Amino acid sequence: MARKRHTAEESLQANDKFMDNAIPRIPMRRFAKPRDFGGISVYLMSAASSYHTADCIVIDGGYCAF
Repeated sequence: MARKRHTAEESLQANDKFMDNAIPRIPMRRFAKPRDFGGISVYLMSAASSYHTADCIVIDGGYCAF
């Protein structure tokens, strides 16, 4: 029987000590989901971003706001 491989995210989220320490530090109180990146992806692929250069776009649930 093949053993299921876990992603790093699954391994960290299965670690109660890590979760108890990490989640309170994120203002939205959760990790990002793939859909959280959709809006910025659409923007960066659109003509609206044609003059947008040399930037770091942070999607971190408000972590950097602290």
